[in-house]
Amino acid sequence: MHTMSPLHQVFDAVIFGSGLAGLSCARRLALLGQKVAVIEKNKALGGHLLPFERAGTFFEVGLHYIADTGQGSHFSDALRRLNVQFDEVRLDDHFETLVFEDGAQGIRDAISYSTPVERFAEELKGNFPENKRAIDSYFSAMEMIWQLMKGVDFPVSHKGMLQAFLRSHQKLRLGKLAFQTLGAFFDELGLHGKLREILAVHHLLIGVPPSRVSAVLHMLVQRYYFENACFVAGGGQAMIDALEHKDVQYLTGRSATFAKIHAPQDSSGGARFRIETDLGEVFFAKNIVWTPDPRLLETANKNVALPALLRERLKGAEAPAALVVGYFATRKELPDYGLQNRNYWLMGSLDSEQCYRRESPDLLAAHAPVYISTGSLRDPHALKPDNKLGARGVFQAMFLCPPDARLWGGDDVDAYRKPESRGGFGREYRLLKERTLKTLTHRLETVWPALAGELVWSELGTPLTHRRYLHSMTLNGYGFAPTVSDFLWKRPGTSSGEDGLYLCGAHVRPAHGIVTALLNGVGLAERLAP
Repeated sequence: MHTMSPLHQVFDAVIFGSGLAGLSCARRLALLGQKVAVIEKNKALGGHLLPFERAGTFFEVGLHYIADTGQGSHFSDALRRLNVQFDEVRLDDHFETLVFEDGAQGIRDAISYSTPVERFAEELKGNFPENKRAIDSYFSAMEMIWQLMKGVDFPVSHKGMLQAFLRSHQKLRLGKLAFQTLGAFFDELGLHGKLREILAVHHLLIGVPPSRVSAVLHMLVQRYYFENACFVAGGGQAMIDALEHKDVQYLTGRSATFAKIHAPQDSSGGARFRIETDLGEVFFAKNIVWTPDPRLLETANKNVALPALLRERLKGAEAPAALVVGYFATRKELPDYGLQNRNYWLMGSLDSEQCYRRESPDLLAAHAPVYISTGSLRDPHALKPDNKLGARGVFQAMFLCPPDARLWGGDDVDAYRKPESRGGFGREYRLLKERTLKTLTHRLETVWPALAGELVWSELGTPLTHRRYLHSMTLNGYGFAPTVSDFLWKRPGTSSGEDGLYLCGAHVRPAHGIVTALLNGVGLAERLAP
């Protein structure tokens, strides 16, 4: 990692934030011969890619699943342009199992997502023969959207979306879907009950209820899951290491402000912006790439007026639901408890609409759908053989929680670390965490009884964790809420409207996600390089 002083240097681009979008943008620019610096508030690079470690045991924060990695995909093409290659660990063909619980009896029944997508569609029709026509209509629409978006270049622009729409042979059908919510689309197809939940559950990873989430975006994400389900060996850290470049200057443990240069200065070398870090370093940039929440731009710039259109979009921005994450380390390997190399959903008694109308973390841990990622079965580097916990397996269990810090005690990211006698709410926060973790653990042990007494370490990451360690205004890493209006016009693109100032990452079109962030970073770099 290169951290030599940038004092008075002039960069072609300075990138704020070292998440996946920032790292991929910086690497591609460097490969194109550009002089680049990356500024990161944290002491380590990676943002949501960075795993955390406990006694030789590693847990992923934002990397659980990658798909559409096959030859000819957007993702594989972006890796080629970045000159990187990841070692992939494939998930099972039945890569995701939905477990329908019965509170008294544990597992009632289960159904698995399977690849290829045609196989899953046929399995669904076998389980729900009375809904064959609706199932066909659903998968037909999904395939239409998938083929359309595969022809859109990244970073996605309104012009690119319109051109793809005009190329489609099903404009009327697509136009109708573009203005529909997922809930309205399901109602039109007559999908209800268990089948509706099976097809809706992945929208929970988008963080918006079916009654509000864009049908197009949901089905795009849903279809993506069926393409080459895999994990990167070494997890987020392996991706960070691969994306670093020897010619990029990485300035970690710093925050910075920037100002527009209005009059020529000899020291600026034709740059548009003057940048100063909190360590007193001063340097210049021809372009700035901003990857955190764009609403934080106001605190980072001194005399750059945000364009009216961008300001209006940001004013109307909504936050999706946040994730609560339970981290677990087990005494034995995960297959000893009945867990396989796949993802799981515990479906709970709250359906995917109802869980957004509940606020209690306790209640959501007990009854909302829970997503489980079996980390040690897909990552050979997740555990050091001699880790001090004596762990042989790790997994995570995640559920949605409204993005309101007051549910956890307050907005101050430091207050939960302080005792009440010093103005904090540490005891209240700890008790809520312990109670919620106990509820979640009990639920896991009900479905997999062999887990009882086998956990050597467990911890709960709350929405406040995201705010403290990842500087997230929305208490999650999901950018803005992907509603219909957000998908069509509210979410900004990479152009801010200010010359030389660009946006990139989870908050720009089309939405958040591992693949999207990487593609936007590469695409923006190629727009900036001459």
